[in-house]
Amino acid sequence: MLPVRSRVRISWIAFSLLNSFSLWAQTPALPREQPPDTNLKSQIEQAEQAFNDGRYSEALRLFQRVQSESPACELNFYIGMTQYRLKHLDEAIAGFASAAACHPRFFLAERALGEAYLEKGDDNRALAALEAALLIEPDDAETLRTAAGLCLKHELNERAIPLLERLVRLEPRDAEARADLGAAYGATGEMEKAETQFRAALGITPQAPAAVLGLGALFLKTNRAEEAVPLLLTAARLEPHEAKPLYLLGSAYNRLGRYTEAVTALEKAIPLAPEDADVYYQLAHAYGHLQKTAEKQKALARFTEIKSRGQKLFESQREAARLVKEVQPSAGQPDSAAALEKMERAYRLDPENEEVWFRLANLYYDTQKYDLAHSFAERLVVRAPSEWRYHYILGLVLAAMNRWDEARKSFEQVVRLNQGMAEAYNELGNLAMRVNQPASAVKAYQRALASSPHNALYKQNLEAAQRAATRRD
Repeated sequence: MLPVRSRVRISWIAFSLLNSFSLWAQTPALPREQPPDTNLKSQIEQAEQAFNDGRYSEALRLFQRVQSESPACELNFYIGMTQYRLKHLDEAIAGFASAAACHPRFFLAERALGEAYLEKGDDNRALAALEAALLIEPDDAETLRTAAGLCLKHELNERAIPLLERLVRLEPRDAEARADLGAAYGATGEMEKAETQFRAALGITPQAPAAVLGLGALFLKTNRAEEAVPLLLTAARLEPHEAKPLYLLGSAYNRLGRYTEAVTALEKAIPLAPEDADVYYQLAHAYGHLQKTAEKQKALARFTEIKSRGQKLFESQREAARLVKEVQPSAGQPDSAAALEKMERAYRLDPENEEVWFRLANLYYDTQKYDLAHSFAERLVVRAPSEWRYHYILGLVLAAMNRWDEARKSFEQVVRLNQGMAEAYNELGNLAMRVNQPASAVKAYQRALASSPHNALYKQNLEAAQRAATRRD
């Protein structure tokens, strides 16, 4: 396998306009809903000024006040930006996702969502958002670069290639992009194309670390170990804190029968990558040829230990995934006790599996174990603030716990993320009726019926709320 860069740059290009700008004018592609009155417009101007002056808490309060009276999509984005400035990353993600859901062609919202998830460490959701941004602006170089870097990091080489090909066409003098394209070509077996890109990168920047390492790795992979060695020596010098150059150098020395030099390189690699089984395998190979039996056995034991641990983890995750498929993520399981037993087992097998958390939150809700349901629902919302279904189950649990104001906020977040979610509007109506606000309930039930016009329950709820509102008047 050819090496790829493991670091993905967080550029925050989507935030390059944040230091000083007129917020209401920054998204010309949006069909903007103008503020309905002078007072709202004044509040927006105050919020803009507070933001530009760095008074982010004040700006947030003003934007949220305007949002309660105006449905404009960009307000979600501005709230997201303000939350980001306040270092509230989860709330920022929810704002960006709401903006993107409100307007499906909002490039900056998708881009910002991708960058925020990247900062949070959720590469899958970051990549999904960046790819959504590229559907809107396919020639945005920074988005291409970041998305391609994520693809390479996770060995999604076939997805990386078209991104990098487009980036190289846009920026032909970008040595890093050419080196990354070379790595992707090499990983998919297109060796001639890979070599062309590595050499082009070195023609632009002769000491480009990724290109030097990539060409050395390519030579090693194509049985040109003698040519690989000087390149890998250079790569190890250029990136002294990276294990990959040393590992490949040790492998090249092994291939050439230079076992003492292989040991030297590989022993230097171990502190930099102590969990890389392949390093220990190559080291055992070198020790064996040097008749160092004890050292060979120790290296092989470490190799076996790491591989065995990885295999055990894989099998646990696979079994957990199998159990997840057997339990549908819906309320009212026909046999909740049996389903719960399966999901608790899946949780023991794979405690970081997000789908297991979701199934457990639903099952604990079904079985009225609300504290446990709440624990998992909260974890889900923190893990993925842009997922409306996580906010929805949290809202259901909070409502069951009589925490009505918190439940209302959860359901309001649901409909910002999924404006057609009739069930959430119905729940908002139910909450409003519980606190004797029938006029608010009427509006919520009307939204539920607009999304699901043939639902008899929503119609019944609306009629009851209208009667209650009439009596109150």
